[in-house]
Amino acid sequence: MTNHTFVEFAKLIRIKSLGMSMIPVIGALSISSDLFLGDFFILFFIGVLINAVGFMLNDLVDLNKDKVSPDFKNRPMVQLFLSPRLVKKLIIFFFLIVVLTVILYFQNIFALIALLIGSGFGILYDLFGKKIYGSDFLLASAFASFYIFGTLTQSNDFSSFNIIFILLIFFQVLYFNMIEGGLKDAYNDYKTGAKTIASRMGVKTKPKIIVPNNFKFIAIFLDSIIICLIISPFLFIQTIYEFGYWFIPLVFLLLVIVNSNYTMFRMLYMKKFQRDVLQKIIGIQELSRFFIYLGLLVLLTKSFLWSVFLILIPILWALIWMLIFKLIFHQSLPRTSKLL
Repeated sequence: MTNHTFVEFAKLIRIKSLGMSMIPVIGALSISSDLFLGDFFILFFIGVLINAVGFMLNDLVDLNKDKVSPDFKNRPMVQLFLSPRLVKKLIIFFFLIVVLTVILYFQNIFALIALLIGSGFGILYDLFGKKIYGSDFLLASAFASFYIFGTLTQSNDFSSFNIIFILLIFFQVLYFNMIEGGLKDAYNDYKTGAKTIASRMGVKTKPKIIVPNNFKFIAIFLDSIIICLIISPFLFIQTIYEFGYWFIPLVFLLLVIVNSNYTMFRMLYMKKFQRDVLQKIIGIQELSRFFIYLGLLVLLTKSFLWSVFLILIPILWALIWMLIFKLIFHQSLPRTSKLL
């Protein structure tokens, strides 16, 4: 693989954002605060490969649509830097590595089944995501399954906290894809005739942005469910108060909720559609979701150390790849936001 090909491959798999592939890790930590460091890195490695496969399959399926969209003209397969045939081989190769790693390292049939179910939901979404209404539920189910996979690598026993986590991940991904994704891709979806909830409800971004009230209601409704799930441990799980510093995660989570709601209303009531501004808002909301998981993990693990570690991993991931691209390829790390 030449240097130029590797750079285009890095764009294809959104290499900068892969450092946030923490769902399996979070699943494992939420059930085992004494997680073995080897398990941590294996689960992170699996999360990275799963997300890379998802990005590649999504670009492969949407290739013809991306060719007619000015927003995606820089994607590697659109510019013919990478062939669809090569990408198909990489998808199969990466997925086989994931399956073999789970079989050989964890040797847990239930974890493997959860992984395969999540992968199935993800594949169905990539294949039919813009062809059937409500396909967002498939993607949300995929992420929830990957969380369950992480927990099953450590234990088969689920607590009420784990159930809350499963529901939280499900509704957050549903919100992200249905609301944020629906707004971000509204113009391209309308142009290509994609069947999304946003297009069904009449969301338009050109020549002027139109966000109907029923779409806003769904966004606020989903956000309300998410808020209820975030605060529910403080209402129904008394064991969290055994942690002497429980009030710190509570204040932290409340601040994240306020920030997330502010950016949501800013997004829903934009006067003029600006895709770059919307992408920044979505980036802030993605970070907010990650911090919510960390805040809840502190209550589970009774320690701030794992959360600090989880914050450092994506930062170190980006810094390392930034250094690699500067020293080896003599250019900046590809900007993921331009390829979302």
